[in-house]
Amino acid sequence: MKTLGERLKDLRKEKGYTLEQVAEKLNTTKVTISRYENNLREPKRETISQLAKLFNVSTDYLHGHTNDKFTLTKEDKIDIKNSLEKIKCDLSTDETILFDGEPMCKEAIESLLTAMEVGLSLVKQKQKRDNNI
Repeated sequence: MKTLGERLKDLRKEKGYTLEQVAEKLNTTKVTISRYENNLREPKRETISQLAKLFNVSTDYLHGHTNDKFTLTKEDKIDIKNSLEKIKCDLSTDETILFDGEPMCKEAIESLLTAMEVGLSLVKQKQKRDNNI
């Protein structure tokens, strides 16, 4: 797993920022940012939070606790089960659903709904595994 410094450097390059630009945004020096990237210095908690906001990633990602860059907040989360129910209702009542420009038959719609339910089940299983780690 990558170190905090490696992740910072990768993120900085992804955004196209120079050391100077990151330093300016954090009100510090490019030497300090360079030391973070080269794992010569560990940023303080407040700095980690600023870096996470700057690069739009979670602090857990920066620390290497997860490979998922983003963490959903309560405001970002949606009720997947209710959303799926709405989609099912919409799909089962709409007779003009198109796939690749062609109308979908009833069997295809039922297959699509089944696949969505399987996907939801897999997400739930993954969440349970992740919470048990």
